[in-house]
Amino acid sequence: MKTMRNIALALALIMPLALLAQRSYTADEISKMAIKHNISVRTADNQIQQAAETRKDTYTGFLPKVSGSAIGFAADKHLLDLDLGLASYSALKNGVSAGISVMQPIYAGGRISNSYKLSKYGEDAAEIQKNISIRQVGYNAQRYFWQVVNCKEALRTLDVSDSLLSKLHIDVSSAVKAGLKNRNDLLRVELEQNKNESARIKLNNGLKQCLLLLAQYIGKSQTDIDVSSVIEIGKLPVLFPMDISSLSKVEQRPEYKLLEKNVEISHTNLNIEKGKSLPTFSIGATYSYDNFFDKDNLSGAVFATVSIPISNLWEGGHNEKKANLQLQNARETLQDSKELLAIDIQKAHDDVIESWQQIKVASKSIVQAEENLRLNYNTYRVGTTTMTDMLEAQAALQSAKNEYIQAYAAYQLCIVDYKNKTE
Repeated sequence: MKTMRNIALALALIMPLALLAQRSYTADEISKMAIKHNISVRTADNQIQQAAETRKDTYTGFLPKVSGSAIGFAADKHLLDLDLGLASYSALKNGVSAGISVMQPIYAGGRISNSYKLSKYGEDAAEIQKNISIRQVGYNAQRYFWQVVNCKEALRTLDVSDSLLSKLHIDVSSAVKAGLKNRNDLLRVELEQNKNESARIKLNNGLKQCLLLLAQYIGKSQTDIDVSSVIEIGKLPVLFPMDISSLSKVEQRPEYKLLEKNVEISHTNLNIEKGKSLPTFSIGATYSYDNFFDKDNLSGAVFATVSIPISNLWEGGHNEKKANLQLQNARETLQDSKELLAIDIQKAHDDVIESWQQIKVASKSIVQAEENLRLNYNTYRVGTTTMTDMLEAQAALQSAKNEYIQAYAAYQLCIVDYKNKTE
């Protein structure tokens, strides 16, 4: 007996701690956690770092090229052996030589500066791509969030339906015992209760799966999270304020900025191809030391080089034409996408209004279904309405509430989508 009391005491202490460990998160908190945890955002960060390293590497093209060399040898006999008759001369049995050279490019047809621009554009594009990833991750997190809310609210609606059916079951049981109602009415109520029980099993399983997806997406355990969102079923929310002009928002879209960056990249690639046909000019200096004849020698020199790619004057023309066509395609794609993005923003605007109107219709349906149920309940008690009509009225109310929940969740997602496309 003492052991049982200890177990009960331990459970009493553990259960509140378990409840405290499970925290409820708002939609905004879920989005922030998903952005912090999601692999696509981390991948985007790595791509930004890679692009930054490429830019730093490209910058070294502006700097002098320094190289050093050294050689030493030892032979088994002199490499230089002269017999002059009266005398002989031998040398170069061993020796050393070392030197350093510096080459500074002065002009390379703009290829160095344009390559550096290209690397900066790549870094900018990586930043824009990260912004796109963040917005998509935030939207997906909201979608998972509202799926959980949808399941929880549907269960709450089912609780209300069960409560009504339980009350009806008590009333009908009393009426059957008193001989006022047919037992078939009671069986129909019990069948409806069985339907609710089956629906509850499906909803609980759906809720579990939705929580698993949400937890994985934000990097938490399913047992550690819950969502915090209370929907006032039947209440019409205030319509989200929106700007009616969609064209003014297009150029703020990261997708548009990415296409703009693609035009700049294509233009820079064209300049690089043109630069390949231009001469290059460099200056340099060398300094060397050698000891081949048992004597130290130091020497230095400065020089200038000019290189003219003569054959590229006709060979490079094909690459220039190809790069020019790519630039034209990038510009046309930008213009075409600008129009499509404007349509996309307009659609997001209209979707917000449409989803709000769906909530409005669902709210009216709830009021009408509640009144219909009330009338059917009263008329059934006096015997002028059948049990079938009564149960259909109850099912209609439950369906109206579920439609409201779905419409409300869709409305919230439409708002997130509109914000992503306009802010």
